[in-house]
Amino acid sequence: MALSKPVFSLMEDLTCSICLSLFVEPVRLGCEHNFCKSCIQRCWGKQRKAVSCPECRAVCPGRGYTSNRVLANLCEKARQLELNPGLQQEGGSRCLEHDEKLKLFCQDDQALICVICRDSPAHSGHSFLPVADAVRKYKDQLKASLDSMENEKESKSELKRQLQREISELHEAKRLGERYLSNKEDREDAESSEAEEDSIKSRDSEDDEGEGSECSAEEEKETPLYSRRKYTGFRGPLLYTVWKQMKQIISPAPASLTLDPNTAHRNLILSEDLTSVRHSDRELQLPDNSERFDRAPCVLGSQGFTSGEHYWEVEVGEKSEWDVGVTKESANRKGKITLGPRSGYWAVWLINGDEYEATESSLVTLTPSVKPRSIGVYLDYEGGLVTFYNADDMSVLYTFTDTFTEKLFPYFCPGFFEEGKNDAPLQLYHFK
Repeated sequence: MALSKPVFSLMEDLTCSICLSLFVEPVRLGCEHNFCKSCIQRCWGKQRKAVSCPECRAVCPGRGYTSNRVLANLCEKARQLELNPGLQQEGGSRCLEHDEKLKLFCQDDQALICVICRDSPAHSGHSFLPVADAVRKYKDQLKASLDSMENEKESKSELKRQLQREISELHEAKRLGERYLSNKEDREDAESSEAEEDSIKSRDSEDDEGEGSECSAEEEKETPLYSRRKYTGFRGPLLYTVWKQMKQIISPAPASLTLDPNTAHRNLILSEDLTSVRHSDRELQLPDNSERFDRAPCVLGSQGFTSGEHYWEVEVGEKSEWDVGVTKESANRKGKITLGPRSGYWAVWLINGDEYEATESSLVTLTPSVKPRSIGVYLDYEGGLVTFYNADDMSVLYTFTDTFTEKLFPYFCPGFFEEGKNDAPLQLYHFK
């Protein structure tokens, strides 16, 4: 028999999960997890921006932590009582059953044992390591896991930077397109004016040569063509051509979403083409199926995503209240809905007409420079990113970083009717 369960449990509580030893200068993070001060500083040392707890991944604003004096005193008493198993010390603790030194580590039971325990029926067929080898093995595994997490975090940061560069290039492409349209229109107007002047001069010349002569039917028909061409001859086709050229450089291509009526709350009114939704004070008679929101006035998109990069836009106009985001397929839709990654909702929202917010481990207040009239949502499934933009100028409102393991659906909430004050719809934007 190895350490008794109460003692082993106590040792777990007094052991740093990074170095696997008794705490040295233990500090407590905001999420209530504890680490050695030097361990957490070393763990955060390579991270450039936001840091998080190595255990629960909760974000730690400002790299904040507080000293845990109570835990430090307990660890000191444990050392005095020789409760430390002494993984690398020759004079380690002794087996409570056989009073032998704990020299072996049982990999099956994850416990320290003596040589007599090894031969007992309780450990028959188990694999063992010398204590020193076990320490090296599990420290190497922990280091590899931490390095992998650091690399993953750095990869996500690079993906975020790459996305911002791509969006910046799309700003540039839009500006060039607008400049091209403006210059082309000016040239067409100039050519049209010159053509009209030439036509007038031609007619005047003909009148001078033979006053009273009649113009042919073909000449009469040609005269008004210039004015019609000036206003309608190029605008639609030219815009469409430029847009097609711009779409070729956009990645991901904007998605044309529709709403899923089977998920819509009974007080929501969906348009016939399933591209807009608004709240009504009149409740519709709809079946209470498992997919439908029964309390929160929400609706999901018909299209779900399990991979890839996706982007869509939602027109919010002058509404005073709305939610926009994504949610996982298994997230709760009944009763009160709590927004946040822990509940399976990655969203931003507006309340009271001018308060923009999001939630991760705590409430985050957003401060857009201008009031957004359209919200852009970018989802990178493998990259673990959900980024929200003010689609009017493509400035970033907020970015969630997470790991996705199931199908994600676009999420929409137009807010409550508020006696007609918030009756405008949320409108999905379709890029033609």
